[in-house]
Amino acid sequence: MDTEKLPMSKRLLMNAALVPECSVFADIGCDHAYTCLYLVAAGTAGQALAMDVKSGPLMRAKENIERYGFSGRVRTRLSDGLKELSVGEADCILISGMGGLLTIDILERGWEKVLAAKCIVLQPQSEIAQVRKFLHKMGYHITAEDMCEEDGKFYTAMRAQKGKSAVCLSGISGLLSGEAAFCYGACLIEKKHPVLREYLQRELAKKQEIVAQLKENESERTNKRLLELLLECGRIGEVLSFLSA
Repeated sequence: MDTEKLPMSKRLLMNAALVPECSVFADIGCDHAYTCLYLVAAGTAGQALAMDVKSGPLMRAKENIERYGFSGRVRTRLSDGLKELSVGEADCILISGMGGLLTIDILERGWEKVLAAKCIVLQPQSEIAQVRKFLHKMGYHITAEDMCEEDGKFYTAMRAQKGKSAVCLSGISGLLSGEAAFCYGACLIEKKHPVLREYLQRELAKKQEIVAQLKENESERTNKRLLELLLECGRIGEVLSFLSA
């Protein structure tokens, strides 16, 4: 099957590009199963499991699997997170399109299955810094990251595997703190990702506008938030300076 026939969004293509060659790929929260179909059709994955906690998305997934003729290589499974995945069944696991805290919860509840996989690919919709910190705490190293903008929204995805790495960025640790790496992604910063630059410029403008408003109405109640915002603006400015160098 020609992969171009699949209605893959920029976000889904970004996620798929981070998946390495694998025997069995598991997509947690598969929705229409397009990523599973794309990876099997491209030869990246031998087989795929399209898993979701809701029966509605799985019905749509089944329809697409049959429509594109992949019933033998892409299967669906009703599952709350990783619950119905066997230990060692998948060598690459994708969790995408969910909040960061839910992503962490799914990983924690199925941690023995995560450990049995060669790598995980995550695309949290929020709390991205917390996800990076969780991976670091659990002894995982983010080996690749990517970012895209689609319909006015920014999306970040990362591939991680077992192994430790320094939090500070190699070669530029004097310029950037570990917190900057957690917030914005060491891999994205090191390769000066253009979408990261665009995202940070937009974020800085938003935060500076709020700072100006708070300064006009300073009070004991707003001072704490003002200081937090000024710290965030400084951190973003530091990263932008490096990206523009």
